[in-house]
Amino acid sequence: MDLEDLVLRIPKGSPLTPQEMDDNLDALRDAIQGLAALFGVALNPDGSLKNPPFVYGASATGNDTYVITPTPTITSMASLLGRLVVLLVDVANTGPATLNIDTLGAFPIKKFFNQALDSGDIKAAQVALLSWDGTNFQMQSWPGVVQPVNYALDTGAVNAYAVVQSGTIAVPNALYVGYKIAVKIVTTNTGPSTLQIGALAATPIKKNVATALSAGDLVVGQIADFIYDGTNFQLQVASGAVVPLTAQPLPAGVGTLTFVHGMPRTPSIVRAVLLCTAADAGFVINDEIDIRGVYLWTAPEDQIPILLYSDAVNVYVTFNAFQLKRPEPYTDMDRAKYTVKVYVMP
Repeated sequence: MDLEDLVLRIPKGSPLTPQEMDDNLDALRDAIQGLAALFGVALNPDGSLKNPPFVYGASATGNDTYVITPTPTITSMASLLGRLVVLLVDVANTGPATLNIDTLGAFPIKKFFNQALDSGDIKAAQVALLSWDGTNFQMQSWPGVVQPVNYALDTGAVNAYAVVQSGTIAVPNALYVGYKIAVKIVTTNTGPSTLQIGALAATPIKKNVATALSAGDLVVGQIADFIYDGTNFQLQVASGAVVPLTAQPLPAGVGTLTFVHGMPRTPSIVRAVLLCTAADAGFVINDEIDIRGVYLWTAPEDQIPILLYSDAVNVYVTFNAFQLKRPEPYTDMDRAKYTVKVYVMP
């Protein structure tokens, strides 16, 4: 409301009466008293603003235990709630840091809500903006701070991966195109799988755009990146990454093993190895033996012992062998102790 709105204005063609003049003076007096009361609440006797939305101070401690005498002065930490602390630091932090205002106590400075500072999060001569949450000072300015990855530990079950809200994890009200999360896998998948974010619906995980996962696409301890495309979570595979396919038992003799590679096109590189599943002839469990390093005994001699080829869907490994031997001294290998594993590259 404007001041003139408080003054009686009567449109007329004759002079104001004494009563009308008194009414105007009363309204003007009330307006002036109201303004005086407002200034009395908002300003100190020296004209400075009372309880501004910020306090300012410069630290000169020379270490991570920053101390300031703020302007304006505060008398309790409670008076900082809802206000911004403008801190001018003298030196960069070398680890977790604290701030003490007017000797009211040294309290931790946190980033990303509840994370202790790392070395260099605050730079020398930086003006850092902090807010008091009742327990810690939370950083509101980020020069020198690397934003965290949206990362979580899987809390679901086999083939039904799940993420719950904790720490700095971003769980949206609804999935949106481009939402990305990195998940540390706890159980190896055995087939098509889903990922559930918070209380949202479980969403299918796909590889190579629209292909359901195969057994072993997610393994224990793997940190897998997922991006939501509007329908599915697409499992991200780095360009040029080598992808292992699920191992299969060796054929008894002549035979072809078929591996579904799940790529949108024929792989550029295919490699097949023998995977040792039990100690045999000098090999131990999980040893991988390049098939070119073993000798396949064939009959007749003009038969090709191994044929490895692929198309847009599968990788085929054909064995035309009756015996499997190590190189010199050509000792027999126990077929039952080996499987065939294939690696492909996009």
